[in-house]
Amino acid sequence: MPWAKGNYKGRAVTVPAAHGTATRYRTGCRCDGCRRSYAAVQRDRRARVKRNECDWTVSADMAREHLIELRESGVGKRAVMDCTGISDVVLMEIRNGKRQRIRQSTEEKIMRVTEDARSGGALVSGKPSTWLIDELIGHGYTMAQLATHMGYTDKRLQFYGHKYVTATNAMRIEKMHKVLMREKPESETRVDRMMRLAAHRRVA
Repeated sequence: MPWAKGNYKGRAVTVPAAHGTATRYRTGCRCDGCRRSYAAVQRDRRARVKRNECDWTVSADMAREHLIELRESGVGKRAVMDCTGISDVVLMEIRNGKRQRIRQSTEEKIMRVTEDARSGGALVSGKPSTWLIDELIGHGYTMAQLATHMGYTDKRLQFYGHKYVTATNAMRIEKMHKVLMREKPESETRVDRMMRLAAHRRVA
């Protein structure tokens, strides 16, 4: 209902809805105009139900779990907001459990968001990347070779062993691992082997 100007004590009072509306009918008015308006609203609702076009409210549990999984995968709230058009306040309330029920259309928008939506600068867990690098080193690749393969000129992987890495680096390491594991490392000399082991000890 619209708000009227405050009374002499400063308290705001509400103004009843206009006649001939479904809102006025719900407040108790049974005039012909309100009856016709409410009947039209109900006919439209029954038609939408028959066409399965109603946007019912559902539990927010599934959407909440998906948002938590996306966050752990490096997909932040801003990325989800850009993909779905849902405000950051609503997304926060769903993820924190403050909002228990949401529209079915809102749930569908959230569930359509995948890990591909994460930005390149988003931080993800660095453990999988460290494991992949360790496996490559165990197969004879030096840290300098891996850095060169990734396009670095300082012959080091500065993010190696860190708790978090960027999503871009994580994807590049995964791609490099798939490529190099299909190849056999070049035969290394004694000097190369000593350099590889020394580099591994420095970053371990």
